[in-house]
Amino acid sequence: MFEYSLLLKKLQEVLQQKIPLEKVEAYIGEAATINTLRSGDRDCLLAADIGPDTDYQADLSDLSIAKNVVYWSYGENDIDDGVRVIGLIEHKDDMLELFYGLVYAPE
Repeated sequence: MFEYSLLLKKLQEVLQQKIPLEKVEAYIGEAATINTLRSGDRDCLLAADIGPDTDYQADLSDLSIAKNVVYWSYGENDIDDGVRVIGLIEHKDDMLELFYGLVYAPE
């Protein structure tokens, strides 16, 4: 599990330096929890119940229509509150967006 402040710093550098999504995991130095560039991860993403982490952002872009999504879980997570994740959404226009989410356990 990644330390939040280091992960956030690295993701901000990715955005500033315009590092391609294909190279983000190598730049971060740890495999992402989900990376839709990997086989099977898009299905996992679409099956998950993910909402915005409202401690950081009010809403969340529709991940189902994103070109790609890559995220890491971080911190101490209580499954009742959801697993905290932070990552990048690659939109159809290739723009990257930082997002904060909560992944909830299936009901």
